[in-house]
Amino acid sequence: MTPALLPLIVVAPLLLLTIWCDLKFLRIPNLLVGGAIVAALVVLPFVLTLPEILIRCAIAAGVFLAGFAAFSARLIGGGDVKMMAALMLFVPPDAAATFCLLLSAALLIGIAAVQGLRAVAFDPASGWGVLRERRRYPMGLSIGLAGLALPWMMS
Repeated sequence: MTPALLPLIVVAPLLLLTIWCDLKFLRIPNLLVGGAIVAALVVLPFVLTLPEILIRCAIAAGVFLAGFAAFSARLIGGGDVKMMAALMLFVPPDAAATFCLLLSAALLIGIAAVQGLRAVAFDPASGWGVLRERRRYPMGLSIGLAGLALPWMMS
């Protein structure tokens, strides 16, 4: 594994919590997004040069702006936008295309799995948001899965 992918291992517990929170509550807490940003501030200077960090920050800002446009059009949730932008701090620029493919695959697999789960276990009284809401998709599931899969795919 390259040092550029090492920060993704550090953020893995936060990605697992992101998946759980979005499945349970259909929201990604700001605390998790803040934790990811703090982890990036602490870890990245030890494994990357300043120009590499600035490139990742620029990519994260671009993702945030594109996500904000999608949020404004009510296509994506605010927590999803923030977590995706924070996660981009951990994705090496040369792995961005692979990450996009993984995210696309995770979206397709996640949508199929969630719809299948709802078909057999839909319960409006459930404590799990994913089982209560038929019209919303917990995109934190796909964001987390893509972030967790990237180091494995790149090694």
